[in-house]
Amino acid sequence: MRIVSPLILALLTGCGSEQLTTLEVEQADLRKEYDDLEGNVVALRNQMVELGLMTQAQANAKAEKATKGKGKGKGKGKMGNSNPKHDLSDVLNFTAERTGTPPQLPPLTDLVRTETPCGYTVKIEDLQPISDFPLNRDGLGKSSPVVMFEDGEAMASHAGPEAFEEACAGAYRHAGFLFLFSPSQTQEIGERVFSISLAEDIPYARGEDQRPMYWVYPGTTLNITLDQPWDETWGEMKLDLSGRVLDQLEAQATLTAGSFSQDISGGAFQISEEITADGPLTISITSPENGPYLVLSLLTIGNPGNALVVTSQSTHSKGQRG
Repeated sequence: MRIVSPLILALLTGCGSEQLTTLEVEQADLRKEYDDLEGNVVALRNQMVELGLMTQAQANAKAEKATKGKGKGKGKGKMGNSNPKHDLSDVLNFTAERTGTPPQLPPLTDLVRTETPCGYTVKIEDLQPISDFPLNRDGLGKSSPVVMFEDGEAMASHAGPEAFEEACAGAYRHAGFLFLFSPSQTQEIGERVFSISLAEDIPYARGEDQRPMYWVYPGTTLNITLDQPWDETWGEMKLDLSGRVLDQLEAQATLTAGSFSQDISGGAFQISEEITADGPLTISITSPENGPYLVLSLLTIGNPGNALVVTSQSTHSKGQRG
């Protein structure tokens, strides 16, 4: 079994574990400050509309101006309704399910022992786009959906160096094209079997704060369905959705929501559309078998007065209900 020095490991992962941790802490702090400020701005803007200090059209124009130029997203560039006057989660439930067959991930071979008390690595280049480091860099946090198992038991995910280097904690981290991990109890792996697969949980909890993350895998469809029709007294039913496509592939994902349909491809995207549905609304996002991985960063249904927050950067949404 080969031994990898800390210097080589640092070069393989893009930076050393200590530097990686420091960078991620700084990114997380900055992201939290930004999310808090963004949420406060949205809430204040809604209060100004309620008090008659600005019109809804003026509020929408300011929101569009504030988000103009962010990424290459599609849609009207609005921030969604993460902080509505009335959060409909107390009256409007939803369910989320995945259909189809997700990719089968490769077996783990050539496990490499590192010069640390308990650390190992294994290299899988194809999964780099959905690893913690690029996701965290792009503001999505430590949200890699790849689960690692030791003898069929799920290991602790999104671990820091103290868990996958200094201790035999049965923990791992999907960092770039490497999985950094430690076996449980003892540094000797013996006949133990390590494997990986895509998380089945919907939503999947983000590493640092358990925020619900909604993933669409190649060959699958994510369906989010309201449990009752939209009540016209709540005002317009508008879909605000944003996220990121993680693979630059020719094959596209497809969104359908009531009467609305749109293809999704390439990098960051934003969709903001008024929609209609005969009966309870189902939002479906499909990635073909040869299609991309996709993760949602925001999904709200409604308007500034009344909205259901499925997931949002600026609020801690409750995830699947119903």
